Amino acid sequence: MPSTGLQKNTLVLLGEFLYSYQFQLLRLIPFISRLSDLLQREAHITQLQDRIQTQALSVEIGKAMNEIVLATVPVVDFFRNLQLGERPGEFRLPQLNQTNASNPNQQGSQMHMNLGQPTNSNSNEFCVRIW
Repeated sequence: MPSTGLQKNTLVLLGEFLYSYQFQLLRLIPFISRLSDLLQREAHITQLQDRIQTQALSVEIGKAMNEIVLATVPVVDFFRNLQLGERPGEFRLPQLNQTNASNPNQQGSQMHMNLGQPTNSNSNEFCVRIW
C-alpha cells in the first residue's frame, strides 16, 4: 500500500503487519493446493522420485505453516479484543494479560505500552496508548 504521509502509530503498524501476513498466506496457497491434489491422488503416484518430491513438498509446507502459526499466536487475542479509541493511536484491550498489567514497561513485539487507569468498574479494562 502506498505511503499516506501520515505519522505512523502502532495501529498503522499493525495494519502493515496484517498486510504482510495476508501476502504470505497468498503466496503459500498455490503450494498447499498442489500438495492437496498430490495427496488426494497418492495412490496413483508410483514412481519413487515423485513420491520423494511429494514428501519434500509436504515437509516444506509444514515448515511454512508452522511459521504462520508462530506469527499468528502472539497477536490473535490482541486483534480479537482490539477496540479503537477516540484519537489516532489510542485503543483499548479489555482483557489485558496479567503480565502486562503488572509491568507497564514490558515490551511486546516492538511495542511500548502505557497503561492508564481503568475506564470503568471492570478492573480488567485499561486504556492503552502505544507509541
